[in-house]
Amino acid sequence: MLNKIPIDDKADYNVSEFGHILKRAISAIQNEMPDGVFFMPGDQAYFLVKDMLEWINRQVPGEFRIRQIKSREYTITYYQEKERREKYRKRNRKNLKSTADYLEKMTGKRPSWGEDEVENGS
Repeated sequence: MLNKIPIDDKADYNVSEFGHILKRAISAIQNEMPDGVFFMPGDQAYFLVKDMLEWINRQVPGEFRIRQIKSREYTITYYQEKERREKYRKRNRKNLKSTADYLEKMTGKRPSWGEDEVENGS
């Protein structure tokens, strides 16, 4: 009974409840696994967390990101949908400007979707 994990396949769980399920699952694994049998490489732990965040990001309007802040230390940050859209818009404008600059350098003509549209965010 120690490893019992109640999961109702017809229920929806909030973050706190889901966290409780994960804790119970990890605890059950710890209870059953002899010491020294299982080791997870650090890169695999990172990708497991990253994969979980990718799944969560498909469920929520914003975006969770894992980012390394220094050696062996990461942070998870949540970005609202508006912040995420603005970030991608800025990156796309930068890429568009870079492409327009390159095409002008190569052909001598600025594309019709050049500076004005880049400046206006189109």
